[in-house]
Amino acid sequence: MKRVSRLLWFLLVLFLFASGPGMAAADSGTIAPSGEYSSTATFDDGNLIVMWTIDGDTISIALVGKTEGWLALGIAPSGHMQDTDMLFGWVTPEGQAQVLDTYCTQQIGVHPADTGLGGTMDLFNLKGSQADGATIVEFQRKLETGDRFDHPIPRSGPLSIIWAYGSEDDINLKHTTRGYGTLDLGSGQGSERTVPLLWPIHAGLMLVGVGLTGYAIALLMRKKKPRGFLRIHQRFALAGGIVLLLGLAMAVIMVSITTGIHLRVLHAIGGVTAFVLTATVLVLGFAFLKSHKNKKKIRPLHLWLARLDCILLIGVIAVGFIQALS
Repeated sequence: MKRVSRLLWFLLVLFLFASGPGMAAADSGTIAPSGEYSSTATFDDGNLIVMWTIDGDTISIALVGKTEGWLALGIAPSGHMQDTDMLFGWVTPEGQAQVLDTYCTQQIGVHPADTGLGGTMDLFNLKGSQADGATIVEFQRKLETGDRFDHPIPRSGPLSIIWAYGSEDDINLKHTTRGYGTLDLGSGQGSERTVPLLWPIHAGLMLVGVGLTGYAIALLMRKKKPRGFLRIHQRFALAGGIVLLLGLAMAVIMVSITTGIHLRVLHAIGGVTAFVLTATVLVLGFAFLKSHKNKKKIRPLHLWLARLDCILLIGVIAVGFIQALS
């Protein structure tokens, strides 16, 4: 069935490219016509197709999506979305094709136009059309534009991308589907990176770790402490530290599978900082048990750093949920 589905999609693409009169050109320039894109990559079981041709210092790109909303291609992402060179395209109800050269400034996908950041609009020779629930947008750009908000595109070798599409023309509305992939600009092929849904495991480990650590702190703060509270406190604190370490390891695995670039966003930096603080609290706790002379100095520092650590961890988890659900 998948082969039949992809064949039907390819035929639909050829039909749309052949329907020249229905295309709305925003520029008098030309785009490589149907059948002359040298490379094709399919994503999301054929729901999104990326076609491209490199000619000299210029790349021609066609985005084909099973949607009547916007299509987006992110070039060389360095994080979840932050610092990604994003290219958006859509076709208005009047049949006019539109593209926008943008740059993601935040982790949750805020992507203002390059021109609003002091950059330039570097997409040209625009065409686009819609038919049978599918949208095609074509445009060109230089491989190296000289705009600091545009990532250079190599002539050959792998290019990491993210892609997305929405159900409406408003690019500020949340995507319907998104994903990661690689375009091999030398061989002209593409590959999709299937990312396992690991963030719920990561989030669960972090929540359990914070719960264990919080209980260990609460135990010390109680006026009427249970019998053997110190041993219970030690066990909960150590267990919390171990679970948080596992949560951190899961985060490293997730980033390695997707972009491979760590410590580029607030959530990641905050998470590592919180874990370092957790380790420091544990070391102070063991130092308190072993010390005979400095207990009065170590105890308040141990308690206050533990409280700060819990607050920081809660903040990191909150930011993580916002990131995962955005």
